[in-house]
Amino acid sequence: ADTVSYNSTSIGCIFDDAFKGINMATGEIESTEPVLIVEASDISGIEPGSTLIINSVIYYVTGIHPDGTGITILMLSRDAPQ
Repeated sequence: ADTVSYNSTSIGCIFDDAFKGINMATGEIESTEPVLIVEASDISGIEPGSTLIINSVIYYVTGIHPDGTGITILMLSRDAPQ
């Protein structure tokens, strides 16, 4: 388990920054796709563009995917929203 800071509160979570390779017929893009798995009740009111701090790195929420069981997957980016 990892810890994320959200609204000055530390929350237990699972952080995954897995490699993602996109080929699209040799267009070759290599990147990571950071996601955070948290209990929905721990992030009540979170919105796209919200900031989280994980391992001293600031991430921005780009997507919110509740699974209907009390768990939410947050899609993250290191880039600030435009």
